[in-house]
Amino acid sequence: MTSPVINLFGFKIELHWSLIFIIFIAFATNNLMFWGAFILFTLFHEIGHIVAARLCGLRTDKITLFCLGGFALAETPSCPKKYFIFVLGGPLINVLLIPLTLILPPEFMIANLLLLINFLPIYSLDGGHLLRIVLTYFFGKVKGDMWTAYTGRVLIFLCMSFLLYIGNISLIILGLFYAWIHWLDCDKLLSQAFLMNDIHDVKSALRNFSRRVYK
Repeated sequence: MTSPVINLFGFKIELHWSLIFIIFIAFATNNLMFWGAFILFTLFHEIGHIVAARLCGLRTDKITLFCLGGFALAETPSCPKKYFIFVLGGPLINVLLIPLTLILPPEFMIANLLLLINFLPIYSLDGGHLLRIVLTYFFGKVKGDMWTAYTGRVLIFLCMSFLLYIGNISLIILGLFYAWIHWLDCDKLLSQAFLMNDIHDVKSALRNFSRRVYK
């Protein structure tokens, strides 16, 4: 199914078809303001990422909004500094908008809740990306990616355990969707790290073999 793309103030925004579920839930629960705030502040957050990417000189593509949030497509940063700025751009917008949420109706407090959740060190939340940058700096890319993925998996398990303890069905269902998405992201990151580690081991073995041959 083709999703419509609109151009707003120079930003390409793709409205994924899954937003239909948000619209349905908003009308079914008679809570248009809450879900409207969810989509609006998600958009602001992703615009922050795009602006940060452009400030770093990175090519940007589009913002995609879907039923569980959104993501910004941009060129992969070539250095940790640009990566850090790109990742921090989204949460920074949310932080700057906190005073606005305090004077708006209570439904807009969802923006601050999203900010807190987004800072959890679970890949591929922004908190997980920040953790990856720090671990890579201290331990190298392979070990950094491995420990980022392991940390994310542990926190996903703990968060789901907490939601099950609370017993709220809506939160459990929503949590399961998020847990599934981020578990797959962690699994992909871990697979890439294992592959890089295997390649490194093969290169080391070949170098050792060459030294023995040419001695």
